[in-house]
Amino acid sequence: MDLWFHVKKNGLLMDQPEEITAKNSILVARVSHQGHVLPGYVQVAEKLCYFVYEDEVLVKDEFQLLQNGQHLKWKLHKAGNALPGNAFVAGWSCWQQEFFCYGVVSVNGVPLGGLVRGDNVLSVATKFGIIEAKTFFILLIDSSLVPEDACYAVPAGRVGNSLTYAARAWHENNLLPGHMMDGIAYVIYDDRVVKKTEYQVLCGRPLLRGLTRMEDADIMMPEALQAGHTDKGEPLFLGFDSRQQVTGQVRGGVCYVTTVASFCRVVRCLNYWLYTKTYANQQKLALNLKFD
Repeated sequence: MDLWFHVKKNGLLMDQPEEITAKNSILVARVSHQGHVLPGYVQVAEKLCYFVYEDEVLVKDEFQLLQNGQHLKWKLHKAGNALPGNAFVAGWSCWQQEFFCYGVVSVNGVPLGGLVRGDNVLSVATKFGIIEAKTFFILLIDSSLVPEDACYAVPAGRVGNSLTYAARAWHENNLLPGHMMDGIAYVIYDDRVVKKTEYQVLCGRPLLRGLTRMEDADIMMPEALQAGHTDKGEPLFLGFDSRQQVTGQVRGGVCYVTTVASFCRVVRCLNYWLYTKTYANQQKLALNLKFD
């Protein structure tokens, strides 16, 4: 399920309920910045996202909002305790390949959110500088609501006697979509194939996987599933080539995959299947930072 929806400059919340659009509302958000994905919060009155980057407070008018839902809950957390295993991953660093969780703390009576690093400290951007908190509420995924089959990798195709799976891996500060077969992931970087033994595999319910046929496309559908990004923050999407029976990265409306014969040559596909968001038609309600 896609948990985030993109908001461009001045395009905020026209279809949201009144409690979300109220000018004093503060919403859970994140931004893409210098190849990183950084958690923060949006001041609805200003239509700006506040976030922390390299010990600085920055703001952006283009961001992603987190959808509300029963799968999320808050829990009091203190530095020194291990992060909960079901802590919600809201962002990551492309340098150290470090993942960030999401926390919230009250600042002058106002709940503000930000990133939680591996040191268990919450960093929040404010108009007066960065505030660090060692006691805060951390956002969790309610594990009791996760489908039983959510841990299964979704097969993409078959090469000989082996199944191929949609995968992605880090390389040179890029998070690159590709495919996995027989324990090795294959991604494309700088027009060459790179093999990876450390990677992530797309998981979920096979029957809910969204695929849309793309032919000579020069624009990307808004429902496209973003599966990675370049070190410059350019989004990369996921496509499937039925001839090669593998998934690959989609950029500029073109899907790039590897050949099945030796996995050493890049193939450029104009006709392919595009992975789309499973619940693209589900109502998207932003998650407000007011909670019990």
